[in-house]
Amino acid sequence: MKSKIANINELRQQSNMPDGDYALETVTIKEIMNKYPDKVVDIIDRERDIVVVMDTCKIIMRKARSMWWEQEA
Repeated sequence: MKSKIANINELRQQSNMPDGDYALETVTIKEIMNKYPDKVVDIIDRERDIVVVMDTCKIIMRKARSMWWEQEA
């Protein structure tokens, strides 16, 4: 009988996606703050992205290219 860890490792190898590297169609900062109000520590607005700093991780949300492209041109 295989252990659960062996099964997880097999799934990771098959998925071709590294741990913690996911892309979502849409998610808003408001949704994150409503769902995890006690976990959000800070919101950082950078030139090309927004970082949601949580107590255990950071979520980097890329801005639409049109928002920052015109500033550089």
